[in-house]
Amino acid sequence: MQKLAVLLSIFLLIASCTQQNRERFLTGTLSASNGVVPALAHVHILQFGENPYNTKKMVAVETDGSFKVKLPKETYLQVMFSAAGCKSLLIPLLSEDPTADIALKVVLEANTYKDDLSNLRITGSWNDYGFSSAEAMQKQKDGSYRFEKQLNSKSAAYQVINLVADGRSVNGPVYDSLEYDGGGDYRSIVNTPDGKLRLVFTPAMLAQTDKEAVASVKAESASSEINAIIALALKSRRIKNPKDINALRNSLLNKMNNKNLLGRYSALQAARLTKPEEDGAKEVFGKVIAVLPITDPLWASEAIGTTYIFSQAMGSMKAQALFEQEKDNIKNRQVRAGILVSLGIRAKADNNIEKQAQIYQELTKNYSDLSEISYFVEQLNPEQRIAKGKPIPEFTFKLLNSGKTVSNESLLGKYYIMDFWAVWCNPCVGEMPVMHKAYKKFKDKNFTILSLSFDKKKEDVEGFRRGGWKMPWLHVYLEKPIRQSLSEKFEVHGIPKPILVDPNGIIIATESELRGTNLDETLNRLIKE
Repeated sequence: MQKLAVLLSIFLLIASCTQQNRERFLTGTLSASNGVVPALAHVHILQFGENPYNTKKMVAVETDGSFKVKLPKETYLQVMFSAAGCKSLLIPLLSEDPTADIALKVVLEANTYKDDLSNLRITGSWNDYGFSSAEAMQKQKDGSYRFEKQLNSKSAAYQVINLVADGRSVNGPVYDSLEYDGGGDYRSIVNTPDGKLRLVFTPAMLAQTDKEAVASVKAESASSEINAIIALALKSRRIKNPKDINALRNSLLNKMNNKNLLGRYSALQAARLTKPEEDGAKEVFGKVIAVLPITDPLWASEAIGTTYIFSQAMGSMKAQALFEQEKDNIKNRQVRAGILVSLGIRAKADNNIEKQAQIYQELTKNYSDLSEISYFVEQLNPEQRIAKGKPIPEFTFKLLNSGKTVSNESLLGKYYIMDFWAVWCNPCVGEMPVMHKAYKKFKDKNFTILSLSFDKKKEDVEGFRRGGWKMPWLHVYLEKPIRQSLSEKFEVHGIPKPILVDPNGIIIATESELRGTNLDETLNRLIKE
């Protein structure tokens, strides 16, 4: 009997190992919301939190819309579906079961084309798909649009700008074949045996879709938890009304727990639905981190955002201590890189040049492939000219709608923020509430703001200021010819870029120290009447 029990144990162990090592697959069907199977579509398999446009595993969907993809051993994944003529869709594929196959029915939202096609522009392989060098299509008397270009090549790939309302460049309706563009959309390829590209579009070629149609994903062969997580991800992205967002967040706060995957994912989504500047944000983030500790693998989808959430919930000093303590225990590279960035920014703020340089070297050596942190890494370069303790470079600008000028010399004796921004920059606009509060609080304490606009035209700034945000301080519109040299001079790699200068013309704070709730704290600390 004892021998039989041993043999049974061995058999069960072997069976368990075999089950654990079996290959598992993602299968299913894909179609567009207009009911058509796209001419070319792909399934992209990624690690959870990985940049979807750096995908290493991409499998083409069959012509009948079916797909079958071997999944990696990891169970925390995400999948992006892309298709010609459709908006790409990224969903979480999270499970605690390393053996279960998953079957999905995927419907992608078909592109909605503009009614007005008068501003169509073509970009392609001949100009490296540049937006600024795109060329216009010419409207013909019969209502069609024509584009011709001598290329002296046997084929050409192109995309169309201003065809869809959201500003993406997408594949055109005329093609001999299609190719993925690496960014969620597709390019049309046309054979040009005589070396000349000829395109003719008619509105009839663009099949309009139901504007109410939305993307959907249904897990037909998987646990109810996988379905619930996918449904929650899609719902969280769709809702726009603040009341609906608050209602969903409150529901998630009541449902989140650390006992199962859905409960933890609910906590992650509750954090995503909370804006840091909102009243009660600190309390929400505090509840979230009680369910999701810093080492939880779900934070992989937040990278830089993770450290901000913990800092808001715990306070900067306690969060920094936690990051130092746990950084080597975090398995996900994106989160670990985000923590190093946060520690580097703190070292920079504390003027700890040695630590800043060490972190910069580690990030450039081990994480240079992570494009999502490249902007922040550049801010940690110890060789920067725009850094605390260094003089602000010389400048002279003409003030917007004024014959007067402003310069580093004319602002001597004042504290001022140089704020590089643009109306089209959502993070810039997001800073408006705290900037207006700061200006009102400190304007009588020898302080002002100098906003320098990267907008397409100065009228954009004027129109914006006639709206909800008056921006009652100094303004400069940067003309295109000087933008590149000015960006190099002031190391503007992205906007918003705020720089605080003291009355002696010395830089005393930059970047994150002057963003969000940090702005008031920094000005309170540094402005001396």
